[in-house]
Amino acid sequence: MVEIGRFVVTALAVGLAIPTFFAMISLFSSGSMGTEAFVGIGAISYVLGSVGGIVFGLPALWFSKRHQWDRDLRKLAAVGVAVGSVGGALLSVLFWAGNLDIIIPGLVQWTVMGATAGLVSACVWFWLHSGDEEIVHA
Repeated sequence: MVEIGRFVVTALAVGLAIPTFFAMISLFSSGSMGTEAFVGIGAISYVLGSVGGIVFGLPALWFSKRHQWDRDLRKLAAVGVAVGSVGGALLSVLFWAGNLDIIIPGLVQWTVMGATAGLVSACVWFWLHSGDEEIVHA
């Protein structure tokens, strides 16, 4: 039950991190992000973060544990970014139902969102498990 709670907390962190990332970008560009856009992107990010966490994140975590990369935040973060990037691109294809006219122009953004989600997930997972005895802090 604790692991399910940790998964939900991680998905919530992703659901907050991605719209915050885009809000920061909008601060440094000529556009601005409204509250509705922030909440909408956050809701979609939470759902896609949960799906991506199950489909891509859990196998990546299993692989990282098997190679003991989960004990080093830098290695775990690198795996999270790599797997998140690929997962973000693949989720784009599913989200837009294979419509290449929509997928191709937004592929960079989906890849960046996936990388952000992977990085946040890896860091939050590491932080939530930092009290576990099998984690060794370098």
